[in-house]
Amino acid sequence: MLKLIGAILICGGAAAIGLSLSGRLALRIRVLNSIINALDLMHAEICQLLTPIGELMESLKNTSDAPLSRLFAECVSGMNRSPDVPFAIIWSKAVRGADYLELNSNEKQILIDMGCALGRYDADEQGRCIAHARRTLEGRLCSAEAEKQKAGKLYGGLGIICGIALVIVFI
Repeated sequence: MLKLIGAILICGGAAAIGLSLSGRLALRIRVLNSIINALDLMHAEICQLLTPIGELMESLKNTSDAPLSRLFAECVSGMNRSPDVPFAIIWSKAVRGADYLELNSNEKQILIDMGCALGRYDADEQGRCIAHARRTLEGRLCSAEAEKQKAGKLYGGLGIICGIALVIVFI
C-alpha cells in the first residue's frame, strides 16, 4: 500500500512539473498579448493626446492586466522615488527585473530599446519606436504560440512518462 501511494505521488509530482512548464509558455503568450495591447494604448496616448510619460505609466498601471501592471507600477514608483533620474533608466531597470513576465532576454531588450525613446524625443519619433517594438513583439508572439502548440503538450506528456519511469525504477 505504501509503495502504491509513493508511486502515485511520484507520477503526480512529475506530471505537475511538466504542466508547470506548459503553464509558463501560456503565461508568456498572455503577457506578450498584454504588452501589445499596452503598446497600442501608449501609441495613442503619446501620438494623439500628447500624454506626459508619468500620467501614461499611471494609467497603464491601473488598466493593464497582472502581471504587466506590476511593471508599470514599478516605473511609477521609480519616477516618484527618483524624479531626477531619466525615465529610460527607470524603465530599463524595471524591465530587467521583470522576470515574473516570463520574457526572454531578446524580448526584454526590445522593450528596453523602446524605453530609451519614451519621454526623450518628439511624439512622432516615440510613436515610431513604439510601433517598431509592437511589430517585433507580434512576431515573437507568433513564435511563442507555435512553441506552445509544439512543446506544451510535450511537457505534460514527458512529465507523466518520467513519473512512470521513476516508479518502475523504484519498484
